[in-house]
Order: sequence, then C-alpha cells, then structure tokens
Amino acid sequence: MLNKMKKILIIIFCILTFNCFAQENLKFSNVFFLSVSSDKSHDFIAKDTMIIVPNGKAWQITNAKVFMTYDNRISGDKTYLYINEQIITYSNTQFAQNTDPIWLPTGKYRITIRTEEKNQREGRFYFNAFISGIEYNVSK
Repeated sequence: MLNKMKKILIIIFCILTFNCFAQENLKFSNVFFLSVSSDKSHDFIAKDTMIIVPNGKAWQITNAKVFMTYDNRISGDKTYLYINEQIITYSNTQFAQNTDPIWLPTGKYRITIRTEEKNQREGRFYFNAFISGIEYNVSK
C-alpha cells in the first residue's frame, strides 16, 4: 500500500512539474521561401547575408538546397550553405544532402554560401540557395 501511494505521489508531482515548465505554444502564422543568389563569384565566400526572425516568431526550416552554376549549368563542385557558421546543407554533382528540420527562434542569422573549389576562375560562377519553412507565432 505504501509503494502504491509513493507511485501516485510521484506521478502527481511529475504532472504538476511538467505543466509548470511546459513550452510556449506555437501557432501557425505563415510559410516562407527565401532565395539567396550571388553575383559572379570573386572568392570562396560567394554570398553572405543576414535574415531576421521577427519578435514573437519562430521559424522551422523544412528544406534547404544550395548549388553552384557555370554557363547556366549546375557545376559539380562541393557547395555549402551555412547558418551562423554551421553547415545546414551541401551539394555536388553526385549528391545533395536532405535538410533535417531546423528551428530558429527570434533573432538575426547570417546566411553564407561557400565552395571548396580551389580552381575556380574569378567571375565565372553563380551561387544559389533556396530555404523554405514555416513561421509560427509564439504565445504563452
């Protein structure tokens, strides 16, 4: 009987604790699609730009693709897409990495496209990235 009472008290304590520290609620707001592209390349950092997740919002990135083109054809060189210096996806002619969902809370984020290509000729390549996802309102 005492063990049963302990189990019931532990369960009640856990339920109360989880309710007190529950996450904030997310409510669908919008879908988004970002296109990032460069002028002709001049170095290994092809594009560097900022995105802002507005106050009271959270973004879930559901898909991201990156590629490099030369003469309007996708080039085989390994190309990377970064958010705040973390690789979120990359591609080459044989492989394009699928993106796992990524959550971004309110804030500023640096988007960078880079390549490993050591033999690129200045001004001949274009870099492109596409990011799509869902925007949520964050409420308590």
